[in-house]
Amino acid sequence: MFKIILVCFLFFFISCAKDLKKQDEPKLIAQYKLVIKEKNIDTRINFFSDNSVSYRLCNTIFGTFSKDKKSLTLNFTASTKMLCAKDLMQVENEMLKEFNAKFEMKKDAKDLILKRGKKVFKLQRL
Repeated sequence: MFKIILVCFLFFFISCAKDLKKQDEPKLIAQYKLVIKEKNIDTRINFFSDNSVSYRLCNTIFGTFSKDKKSLTLNFTASTKMLCAKDLMQVENEMLKEFNAKFEMKKDAKDLILKRGKKVFKLQRL
């Protein structure tokens, strides 16, 4: 009898733990492809339901985003620290500087246009 109660308790506990884990994971709400040919950048920017954002070149860059109808603010605050080729590390650092900012935002059916001053970035929805 004790074994049956123990098995039932473990089954219940494991089932509840799985449900809690699913609730904690943010969901991917949008993914965009960014290509900047002159800097040899081809990456995906991921936006999640908890207002987190990430992209990867060599390292994965993490942060948060906020938006309203006409603007998008990206705030990248953390990254992995893998050793990469020197030129890729330089591009990664430049991209981090470029994208850690507030942008004017325009959306259409497939693209997200981000503009800050004279710089314009076109992201294609995947």
